[in-house]
Amino acid sequence: MISEVQETDIEVRNRIAMIGVPPIFHDFHETAQSLDLQIVFDELPYEFIRLGGRDIREIAANFCGYTFARPLEFRIDFLKKELKRRRWME
Repeated sequence: MISEVQETDIEVRNRIAMIGVPPIFHDFHETAQSLDLQIVFDELPYEFIRLGGRDIREIAANFCGYTFARPLEFRIDFLKKELKRRRWME
């Protein structure tokens, strides 16, 4: 059961966050791991997977939470919060 799994700190020095433009390689995550890089946040799948809805109102409501549709300051604040949550930046 998931509640029985103990949380532990893992020391990884090469933690990276991917923001902005998508990578040109389809296997970028695997390639990054082979180079001892740990991707702690990948902005694009997070953003694009959320778009959807059964009707125009659901689509509009979903789009309102989409950070790319907001002012740059909102997006930067959002990214800072997510990176702190992942202990990427203190």
